This record gives sequence, C-alpha cells and structure tokens, in this order.
Amino acid sequence: MAETMIKAEMKMMVKVMHVVNRLNYAGLEMVVYNLIRQLDAKWTSSIICCLDDAGPFGEDLKSDGWPIIELGRRSGIDWLLPWRLARLMCSHQIDIVHTHNAAPYFYGTIAAKLARIPGVISTKHGNEERQSKRLAGLCYRLLSLLNNRVVTVSDELKNYLITRGEVSPAKVMTVVNGVDVDQYQIKIDRTGKRKELGLSETDFVVGHTARLSPVKDQSTLLKAIAAAMKVFPQIRLIIIGEGPLKAQLEVLADKLKISDKVFFLGIRRDMPEIFQIMDLFVLSSLNEGTSMTLLEAMAASLPIVATKVGGNPQIVKEGVTGLLVPVQDVEAMKRAVIFILKDRAKAEAMGEAGLRRVREKFSLKEMADIYERLYRPALAQMNKAVIWYPLQI
Repeated sequence: MAETMIKAEMKMMVKVMHVVNRLNYAGLEMVVYNLIRQLDAKWTSSIICCLDDAGPFGEDLKSDGWPIIELGRRSGIDWLLPWRLARLMCSHQIDIVHTHNAAPYFYGTIAAKLARIPGVISTKHGNEERQSKRLAGLCYRLLSLLNNRVVTVSDELKNYLITRGEVSPAKVMTVVNGVDVDQYQIKIDRTGKRKELGLSETDFVVGHTARLSPVKDQSTLLKAIAAAMKVFPQIRLIIIGEGPLKAQLEVLADKLKISDKVFFLGIRRDMPEIFQIMDLFVLSSLNEGTSMTLLEAMAASLPIVATKVGGNPQIVKEGVTGLLVPVQDVEAMKRAVIFILKDRAKAEAMGEAGLRRVREKFSLKEMADIYERLYRPALAQMNKAVIWYPLQI
C-alpha cells in the first residue's frame, strides 16, 4: 500500500522556482544547476529566475534549452520587483520557491508570500558583504519567519546566523554541498592536455579556481607560490576564473617575477579535464561556505591546501586529505605547498583519501535527497489531490 502511495505521488510534477542574482560560473550556481538536474529527473520541473541578467553560465544554459527568466533589477532597492516576481510565480503556477543568498532571499520570500505560495526554502551559501549589519540582521530575522526552512551550507554559517539571532535554531539546518564524483573521475591524455596549456609533464602544477575578487585572496596565493618556487623552480600555477582583480593580480605576478610561470586561464568549460593535469589544489579564501571547488578537486583525487575558514575544515580533514593554513599567512601556505610536493607518496594518499571522503560525505545524491525531504513538508500544505507521507530529516 505504502509503495503504491509513493509511486502515485512521484507522478505529480512539482514546479520549483530557484531565485538567484545571476548565473556566473561559480559555486552557488553550480549547486543550483546540479540540484535541479538531480531532482528534475525525478519529480520536479524547475525554473531559474535571475534578478539581474542571466550571466555567462545562464546564457549557456539558455542555449541548452533551460528555462531562465531575467528581471533586470533596478539599482538600489527595487520596490516593484517583489510584485513583478509574484506575478511570474502565479503565471508559472509555482509550487515551491527556493532562494539563494541575500537579495533573492529578500525579494523571493516577499514575492512568494504575495503569491500565496506556501513552500519557501532559503539557502545561504556564504557570508555576503553587508552595508548595514543591523538592518540586514533585522531583515533576516523577519524573513526567516516566512520561510519553511533556512539552510546553510556549513555548520559555521549556521552557528553564525544563530549567534546573531537572525534565525531560530529550530528553523535553520546545514545541508552541505554535493558533487557528482563520476564527472571528475575521468581518463585523459594528461601529457597532451598539459602541452595544450603550455605545460610540461615534469612541471609541478598547482591549481586554483575561484572568482578573482578580494574574498578569494589570490594575492596571498601568488606570494606563497613565488616563495615555494625558490625551493621548487618547476612549480607552475594555473588560475581559473575571472573577476575585478585580474589585472591587479597579473601586475603582482610580474612584480614577483613569476609571470612566466603563472597561467591565468579565465573561465573554462573543461574543468574535469583541467583538474586531471594538476598535482595540487590550493584555495586561499578569506571566507567560504562549502566550497564546490574543493569538493571538485577532491573528487578528482587531488591533495588540498586550503585556508582554515568557514566550511573548509568540514571538507578537508587535516593531515589526511590535505593541509589547512591560517588566512593571509604566506609562510604557512608556502610550507604546506612544499610539504605536499616533496612527498609524492603522501600527496597520492591524500588524494585517494579525499576521493573517499567526498563519496561518503559530499555526494550530489545525498544533497538532493535532503532537499527533496525539505520540499515535501511544504507541499503538504498545498491543495494537491495526493496523499503525502511524512519524511523525517
């Protein structure tokens, strides 16, 4: 009987609207994309609503036929945006609204209530810069009352919200990001791929992928790698990503006299292959939620050096899958890089341990299953001709 009820339920196609700022090639956006791919194959139909424009990743998704809506938000507080968004939710007959980070949380939650949509979930992917912390804190507290559940991607973020009184402990929970491991366990012509990028098989390739912005602190990375190159001249650094600090970082590489050994590769569509040519992955961020790039690197069996901030200690097991260093500590990062590159057997063991850890703790299926269980209680409030069975988190 129970099995019959579940099968009848799964035939019901539920419409979910994900609200984001825009779709760049970055961690938050990849979480949304992976989540809708996983759930849309089962029982949901998803729409992504961008408050601004689609962004580079969004344009690619549109070309592939994904439903993307662009609202062209006005600068400052756009007081008409919640009404426009609410009308869209009604016209598309949305059942669940899932917002991602601060502005979508604000506009999406208000719009969902205007449209009388009972299912509202918010995910906080990181600590955004806030112009008014007091006002932002009050906003979070009020809006959390209108959400079925507030999700953070790390325990550090959850504790931050609770400590600041921005959300009730009973309403907030952690759902760590997940990655499709098989996508990064591929075989390639490593020598050929390196040659394509101007690298040789004897180079020690250190990889980094992130937006080129202050919070990712690539300046410390460049200084640490420059120092490590004095011990290992064969080190080469590849940086994947774009951002406002690119020109400044190129100047710094030139001042450090390593510009011929640092490769700024921009945005790449072949990251699973790029990870395969790396020997080590380094993340120098000042703050992180649950870093997708760390998970991807570990899924590709790479040892890790990362700053000990945010959700990074939840991902990297110190001394087992990689090494954690203090933020903006050039000397500590240099020593960690040299330690791993010196001991190739240890590096390989770290990579294998990282792969096992991602499979066990950070799988895409596990993440999607938890969100599915979060969606269902919200749907129980809807007037659907279906019997909903209880699911526990």
